[in-house]
Amino acid sequence: MMVDSRKLIPVFAAVLSLTWASSVALATQSNRVEATAPAVDETGPVPKSTPLPVYPEFARKALIDGTVVLQILVNADGVVRNVKVIKGVSCIDQAAVDIVKQWTFWPARKNGEPVAAWTTVPFVFKVSATLSAGPPSASPEVKTVPGLPKAYNLNDLTIELNRTGCFGTCPSYRLVLRGSGDCTYVGASHVLQQGEVSFHLEPSAVVDLLNDLYGMEFFRFSDFYVEREMVRALPDGTVEHSFQSVSDDPHQIVTVQIGPYTKRVEKNFLFGPKELVTFAEKVDAITKSSQWIHAQPVPR
Repeated sequence: MMVDSRKLIPVFAAVLSLTWASSVALATQSNRVEATAPAVDETGPVPKSTPLPVYPEFARKALIDGTVVLQILVNADGVVRNVKVIKGVSCIDQAAVDIVKQWTFWPARKNGEPVAAWTTVPFVFKVSATLSAGPPSASPEVKTVPGLPKAYNLNDLTIELNRTGCFGTCPSYRLVLRGSGDCTYVGASHVLQQGEVSFHLEPSAVVDLLNDLYGMEFFRFSDFYVEREMVRALPDGTVEHSFQSVSDDPHQIVTVQIGPYTKRVEKNFLFGPKELVTFAEKVDAITKSSQWIHAQPVPR
């Protein structure tokens, strides 16, 4: 599904953090946040009733999380009339679309009168130990992000490949390779082997993959390649800036951790560096992941 939408300024965020048993926790939480009517004559839509989305069961088990950004049109009566996905996360964004259609707003006002207006709503889905909802803190804790180290111990290195599912039968699994050679496969869905399997690689094979990452300048890549920026000139001469995204295809996520340093790059089927595709195929080949992903022939 292709989505083409204009950039707008976010005005509200719904933050959702769920545990493995989050569907039970969610049912015990209040699903309504009430706001007071705006007192000014000119304002954008203000959220009034904001039920929480349900974290999709498959996405939770596959440890798929991320931020979904929706662009919504709020009528003059405060009802959501249209929803567009600005930034999607495979297997998650539909849950956000479905729930935001149930939200109600104090409508935007102009010259004291309610009017229809567009606004954006980000939903943050994160697998963690707590459940909360509401806008981010006005004074978030400032953390120092460590840079890529120049020298380090091989045992401090972890390379992870995560392939997510899709709206079909795309295999979803993770391969975690450690510098020590101790590795793990975790199968989620549409695979022959579900659950965790431990295996071993020679550390030299992990170093070979690390050399590939340095060779493609992986540590300079953007964090996300899940949408494409586009511009077009309208008949009146106005230049419109928009995004194109695909929300129903598998995503490929490569994460490298070196001690406290972490670099994570996510791409979907269409967008992103081709070198990542080649790298992921090499990881599959080295680990012989096909033995867990595809059904083996029946012995004759």
